[in-house]
Amino acid sequence: MRKVLALPFALAAMLAFAVSASASLVFNQTFPAVDAFGPTIPNPCNGEVVTISGNVHLVMTATPTGNGGFHVLVDGNADGVKGTGSLGNNYQIPAWFVFEFNVSGTGASTQTEGDIFNVISLNGAPNFVHEDTLTLVVNPTTGILSITASNGHDKCVG
Repeated sequence: MRKVLALPFALAAMLAFAVSASASLVFNQTFPAVDAFGPTIPNPCNGEVVTISGNVHLVMTATPTGNGGFHVLVDGNADGVKGTGSLGNNYQIPAWFVFEFNVSGTGASTQTEGDIFNVISLNGAPNFVHEDTLTLVVNPTTGILSITASNGHDKCVG
């Protein structure tokens, strides 16, 4: 299990604002892809080590549910994420994901989602897919959203 990302974007303050405004609040954040994917990914098909670059963009919306909690929608995409392989191959890593979960007003909230992203060769090297399970935990006291990846594996797809 590895920690993929901790976003200290003050979810607690965001949720407090959403309560006082009784409306949804939208938050945008862009961060380096290495924070989400790690600095390298091994290509299981040819043993090449792929170094990651680019950014991941998140848009998060928090909407009050009326019972002291919130419905949270996290929509993200890999913005120009690419890889450079140790054998000289170049890769694109397109990704788009959506997580939806509810945050109670009384404690930490947890959501588990599947994560799949394609690593596509631009030079004829084998393509592969990375899959893992993401666990999102919102700490209502600190407002930090932590995302942890587990059960990660790669498979060749041609």
